[in-house]
Amino acid sequence: VYGIDERALESCRDVTDIVIPRTLRFLKPGTLNRCQGLENIVIAEDHPDFTSVDGVMFDKRKTSLLTVSNGREGHYDVPKTTTTIGPGAFSHCVLLKSLSIPEGVTDIGGRQGWVFQGCANLERVDIPDSVTNIGQKSFQDCSSLKKVIVPPKVTAIPFGLFWRCSKLTEVTLPDGITSVGNYAFADCTKVTLEGFPKSLTKIGAYAFKSCKGLKGLKVPDRVTTIERGAFQGCEVTLPKSDEA
Repeated sequence: VYGIDERALESCRDVTDIVIPRTLRFLKPGTLNRCQGLENIVIAEDHPDFTSVDGVMFDKRKTSLLTVSNGREGHYDVPKTTTTIGPGAFSHCVLLKSLSIPEGVTDIGGRQGWVFQGCANLERVDIPDSVTNIGQKSFQDCSSLKKVIVPPKVTAIPFGLFWRCSKLTEVTLPDGITSVGNYAFADCTKVTLEGFPKSLTKIGAYAFKSCKGLKGLKVPDRVTTIERGAFQGCEVTLPKSDEA
């Protein structure tokens, strides 16, 4: 076997362990996350590309975390050797409640993102200041997530990053953020901000749709682009050149 189709394991609800032989070289992001109930991923010791640590799949150098089985429960500490977390690595880990990411990790999800998408019981993620990028939809449908501090080196909030995080109440956005993408905070009905970053220049379509907790905030005059429905269902003060 050289590869596994991304939906091949979707119905394997009773599989708790999976062994990846050295001949299997191709796995799309999220393939193993579709195997509900999977607890351990074991990689052949002589595999040229992958390895496993405590049932978690990494690249051979143990610097890129690739997949966590969605039977993982409670808290998880990302190993200190990690520098990147791959797309969909924790997606649909519905039993995961908290996570600590060590200093030294710079990228969460790359361009594809959806790293924690669908982690319905995830309440807390500690993100280090070393992170410079968080991929799109990485926290979409994390319906138990309550508080997030976005690291100071992140300059853009991408598409759908916190979409439908219904219990998210507090987000800290650093000065340096220049854009908030489409649907970034859409339907986060309880979210509050101390204020918008002064560096902000662009707000995407439906970025803060139904964010009722933003009532009374003023959008900085420096914002030159506010796309359709960005504040639909919100009561915020827009720059004079824009209409509510």
